[in-house]
Amino acid sequence: MGPLVPDFIGEEFNLIAALLIGIAFGYILEQAGFSSSKRLAGVFYGYDFTVLRVFFTAGVTAAVGIILLEQFSLIDAEFIFINPTWLYPAIAGGVIMGFGFIIGGYCPGTSICAAAIGKKDAMIFVLGALAGVFLFAELFPYMVNFYESSSLGAVRVYDSLGISRGLFIIILIPVAVAAFYFTTKIEKKVSTEADGHSFKGGRHFAFATILIAVTLVLALLPEKNEQMLEEASVLAADPAAVYKVMDSDELAFRLLEGDHTMQVFQIKMQNDRDSLLLPGAALLDLKTLAAKEGSVLLGSTFTKKVLVAGDEQTEKEAYQLASLMGYRNLYILKGGMEEFRNSIFARENIEIIRQSDLVLGEFRSDACTRIETMIMAAKAAPVKTGAVKKVKGGC
Repeated sequence: MGPLVPDFIGEEFNLIAALLIGIAFGYILEQAGFSSSKRLAGVFYGYDFTVLRVFFTAGVTAAVGIILLEQFSLIDAEFIFINPTWLYPAIAGGVIMGFGFIIGGYCPGTSICAAAIGKKDAMIFVLGALAGVFLFAELFPYMVNFYESSSLGAVRVYDSLGISRGLFIIILIPVAVAAFYFTTKIEKKVSTEADGHSFKGGRHFAFATILIAVTLVLALLPEKNEQMLEEASVLAADPAAVYKVMDSDELAFRLLEGDHTMQVFQIKMQNDRDSLLLPGAALLDLKTLAAKEGSVLLGSTFTKKVLVAGDEQTEKEAYQLASLMGYRNLYILKGGMEEFRNSIFARENIEIIRQSDLVLGEFRSDACTRIETMIMAAKAAPVKTGAVKKVKGGC
């Protein structure tokens, strides 16, 4: 379905929405002529490139739409499920499907569409596809090693090419425009019936020019999360910025009391070697905090959210970022984990404090022992993170 689930479309309405969208999708396929095996097979023979143009249109629309929706904070691109890639099985499956497409004249989706309007060849194709599914399931134990080989994970095209998202957009849209133009030329050469698909001069070239101009603008836009991270860094560098602060003694006291009105979030940086995780703390990084995933943990309105990091400056960045994300009731730990260690866990410092303030010294000594025990006990439990199940979808 997409990132609108479950924010705008509840889980209860999910399947109903999917059914309605599926019906609309099938209707559009039929109206576009995709129920015709002759039109679908035309891409292989050069007399009809409608399929190719539809795929390019879908790719461009999706790319532009995701970037724009992300800029207006309507979706989080990191939340979109990407099907994992297994390279060699994907190549083998593509070859098999390609032969099926040429021989039968349909792909799985278009065959269902054509069968729904009563085309007998499509019905036979669907039966063949179901037989293939059954055969694959029966033979799967013998090919499972190949099926699970050459895993690349959930990769994006531009990541696999080693280029930025902006550069990929700059390449994609002009290539799509060129594909529209040259496939029309090929159609005219191969078939005299292709005039209806041809570029008709000024209007099409004007649209192509506007589309390429939009491409250049979109390519220069930073990803929304990166933009927010940069803005948070600038705000955190302002010495006049005001923060709600919790000191080490108060945090230690609340941890010992099991305060349910407080949640600790430890911010881990890439170069952070500090492996100490406070009891009950949720582990986040700034990228996760800036993404939709962070809302799973920080979405509570009334809980005190204490942001803890190795140093106070990182906490301030996290605080500003969380504020930009719309989270409230935020606190930072005074002096960061460095001060917490020196105050609560450094026994030599506790002894010095005990000489001038016996009550505080006794509290810190007791907190040191008990919190260390809580940390050891917590190591056996799973660590809470902001990871959420991404919404699956696809054709």
